[in-house]
Amino acid sequence: MLSMLPYITDNIHSMTGSDIVTFLDAFATIRLTVEPQPLVEAAAGRIEEFTPLQLVSVCSSLARLNVHSLTIISRSAERICEMLPEHRRDVFSHGHDVAVTIYSFAKLRAMLNPSLWPTLMSLFHHTLDGMVAAHLT
Repeated sequence: MLSMLPYITDNIHSMTGSDIVTFLDAFATIRLTVEPQPLVEAAAGRIEEFTPLQLVSVCSSLARLNVHSLTIISRSAERICEMLPEHRRDVFSHGHDVAVTIYSFAKLRAMLNPSLWPTLMSLFHHTLDGMVAAHLT
């Protein structure tokens, strides 16, 4: 996979947002020891294009790679806070999604605007309450 990094870097301009998310996840899964900076920069430039779950995947990949990108982490948290209240069911339909998000932001918490952390936790708490209530009925 490491040998693919130059190819990916050379072709990053033609990648979709989904491609970037997939490659970041793949590098995180194999615990790449070299920071995939071109992918990180490409992801930072496309924050507005990503769906909430793609934002979660990007942040999870960064957390697993131990890459601290203030731009991505802060803007992803802001975007999720913007989208989640109105689209909670569309954003997180499984407990796994919520758990991965909490893990990612908790690991990278130092990079977040301190005011976003309580907002994120509150949104996740209400999302989980809704999941439990739906499961019990």
